[in-house]
Amino acid sequence: MPKTVCVITLALPIETDPRSFRQIERLSRDYAVRVIGFGDPPASWAAKGIAWHGINRSRSRLRLAVELILLALGRLIPAAYDLYFWRRPRYVQALRLAIACRADAYHASDWAAIPLAVRAARQTGGTAKVFFDADEHWTTERESSRAWRWFFAPMIHHFLSRYAAGVDASTHVSEPLAERYAAEYGLGGGVVYNAPDYVETPDHPVDPQRIRLIFHGAAIRNRHLEVLIDAIALCQPRFELHFLVVGEAATIDGLKAYAQENAPERVIFRPPVSIHQVVQAIADCDLELSWSAPTTYTNRYTLPNKLFEAAVAGLGVIVGPGTAHEQMVTRYSYGIAARSFSAADLAATVNALSVEQVMALRAAARRAGQELHAEVALEALSRLYREVLG
Repeated sequence: MPKTVCVITLALPIETDPRSFRQIERLSRDYAVRVIGFGDPPASWAAKGIAWHGINRSRSRLRLAVELILLALGRLIPAAYDLYFWRRPRYVQALRLAIACRADAYHASDWAAIPLAVRAARQTGGTAKVFFDADEHWTTERESSRAWRWFFAPMIHHFLSRYAAGVDASTHVSEPLAERYAAEYGLGGGVVYNAPDYVETPDHPVDPQRIRLIFHGAAIRNRHLEVLIDAIALCQPRFELHFLVVGEAATIDGLKAYAQENAPERVIFRPPVSIHQVVQAIADCDLELSWSAPTTYTNRYTLPNKLFEAAVAGLGVIVGPGTAHEQMVTRYSYGIAARSFSAADLAATVNALSVEQVMALRAAARRAGQELHAEVALEALSRLYREVLG
């Protein structure tokens, strides 16, 4: 009988969370996997022996008001944070399901899953191992928001500080993130990149009169994606900007309106695709803009999916300066950094590129993509599980 791993993933709907999705499928090769989360899991999981346990995330206005009061009180009386967390219906459900799994290991895919995993391990005999996978620096995830800094960051710090000692092993999305978690909470560990499954995509020549730039990923306000639109307005006519984004409709509609006003006929919005089709969807472009305003630690020092999807798709990458993004594309020679995060400097970097340079970056990306894909990246996760769990 294979050992059982219970994955608790509460940050995103599973169909929009490629990192958790890939880790679940990788772990299912060696273990019986039980998943606690929300969203729409694929029907194929049943055939792979992956059991899904969905939770209900709905809440009333009264519940929301009570939660905000408890979060505010927690800054003065930390016990209020515990009351907030352990009586929150979604966490009550998740803990009950986790205990029922009686797993040999609990895999926490976000900060909220850590206390749930540690408590479930303790309440099922205390022998189960707890793993934590970090793809965000959770206390600073939205640090540009005053509400986040006031209500959520102190609460997350409270739970990480209290339950980190119960974690047996950790993985992280980047080296800087691993170093920071080690310094703050003793949660050091290896790195598992956000790399996609390898997909063969056809190469194409660079059209000197139509060089396609693309930004794909989540349209989040603190990324200030309007800078990309301002930049394309300053770029030579041979460049065009594509967006392949998901997120709140109001945010995306705002970007479309901004593009129409500030860069008419220079920006194309593509329809969204599933997380499994991204590489194929961007492969007709030439350059990826792995670009987010440096408003949060996460924006600067984590390594997003797009960096690796671009490599597998054969796209050169343009990044902001002084970031983990720059370190990665420099290491594999498939990208360049602008001088600053301003639209003017980004446009200057783009305008300076010759067709030959674009072709060279794309060729380097294809070489990097031979290594920067999930089969290679997830071996670090499998190895860690073998060492700790057997």
